[in-house]
Amino acid sequence: MQQQSSVKEFITRHSVVLGLMGLVILASFMRFWKIDMLPPGLTATEARLGESVIGFISYGHLPAFTSSNGYSPLMVLFEVLPFKLLGATTWSLRLIPALLGVLSVLALWFWARSWFGSRIAWIAAFLLAVSPWAITISRNDSASSLVPLLVPLTLWLVTVSYRRNSVAGWVFLGSVLGLDLLAGPLGWITAGLAVVAGIYWLVTRRRLPKWSYGRGAAFAVLLVLGGIAGYLAGRLPSGIMTLPAQLGLPAGASAIGSTVVSALLMFNVRGDGSFQHNLGGEPLLNVFVGLMFVAGILVAVSRIGANRYRRLLIVFAAFFLPVCLSVTGAPDAARAAGVMPITMVVAALGISYLLGLWYSTFPINSAARVTGRAAVALLMLLTAFQGYTQYFHAWAGSTETYLAFHEEAVKASDFADKAALANPNVKRYLVVAGDELPIATYLTTAKSAQVITTSELVTLPTAPGPYEFILTSAVRDKATQALTDKFPGGKLKPYYSDFNASDIYYDYKVTK
Repeated sequence: MQQQSSVKEFITRHSVVLGLMGLVILASFMRFWKIDMLPPGLTATEARLGESVIGFISYGHLPAFTSSNGYSPLMVLFEVLPFKLLGATTWSLRLIPALLGVLSVLALWFWARSWFGSRIAWIAAFLLAVSPWAITISRNDSASSLVPLLVPLTLWLVTVSYRRNSVAGWVFLGSVLGLDLLAGPLGWITAGLAVVAGIYWLVTRRRLPKWSYGRGAAFAVLLVLGGIAGYLAGRLPSGIMTLPAQLGLPAGASAIGSTVVSALLMFNVRGDGSFQHNLGGEPLLNVFVGLMFVAGILVAVSRIGANRYRRLLIVFAAFFLPVCLSVTGAPDAARAAGVMPITMVVAALGISYLLGLWYSTFPINSAARVTGRAAVALLMLLTAFQGYTQYFHAWAGSTETYLAFHEEAVKASDFADKAALANPNVKRYLVVAGDELPIATYLTTAKSAQVITTSELVTLPTAPGPYEFILTSAVRDKATQALTDKFPGGKLKPYYSDFNASDIYYDYKVTK
């Protein structure tokens, strides 16, 4: 009995730490489990980011704000260590986003607790840990994977610095605001919100704040990181000029209206249709979380007189705006990454309100109160199960997923590397098309094969062999015709997908 009492006392005393450890374990499982296999290949966006990292490591090319890295030099810098350790592989591209996804759960807990208390913090952090929307973003290497961490971390540090006025808090805030500036467009919105909050505080107080070492240090750190961001922006100003076109900013009110409608429906009706970000067309929230999100919005609107609810709605609107302004692939789950942590807090408000209604209905009936908590706990466990099955079974078992991540280009590149090791004295070409080009170029940095397009194959000069041409299924017909015209007598051998046994690339050998 004494031992049981001591165990119970230990759990009670360290309940917060143990709970956070449980969240980290859960989030880590969802983000690192089978990360060497899922996602099953690469996207062109990931490959271009990888090439930027290689350019920085190998040639000292400082990253600028360009579409090739998602306008996020910070993501390039974060990826340096995995590339140093693991080289140019799919594995090295996925570790940092997964780690950022785990840290985002902790950051959300701290921010939500500082604004709404412990209950909201635990519920929101749990929802973020198991949401298939969050899992998919944090297992895909892009600038969007930074945002679910930077948004709650910035909001929490702004709150802590305002309330405690500590040197450490101000220094951390200045550092994170600088990272926001290096993180890309959604990071700029985050930093902008913090600046607006500071200006509003100054205006309402009608006097300048007292000087302190903490504020001075924060300003100095922000000035240094802001200067770095400005320097990187100045290295290639034309890169930022392409941002409106890349985002697909609409030209008229009708386009904006259509996009706003699709963005509003993405939570509960129809989400992102791209298998790179979502199980094509599935809502970004499941039925329970979606309904609680609507309830949370109503709760926040009904309590808009309170500062914390008003601030929550303002922050939600600020990060929801980029989703509404972009017509390219709307709604886009990746561009909605900034609104993701706020969405989980809003849904947590709805769940908390539901519990509050239940408790007020049965104020003294302990059995009924326990039943209500158990029902909500069961729904949240089912949410975790749904998140797991949607990503690791439905999404991972879909043919469209393998197409979206260019399985054929990845497998063909791997085959080229192995063929080069087995027989290096062959002129070897990897023939690809479209978005496969940056993927093949990234994965064949060892020069095991020269990556070319079908048009380059047509104009390729003939010379004595031997030759080996590796073709993806996307270029099979046109490339095969060109090869039989230029190098008749070669042998074409198909290779098949491990997923659905369809032919995905071919090997054409020419001995003469």
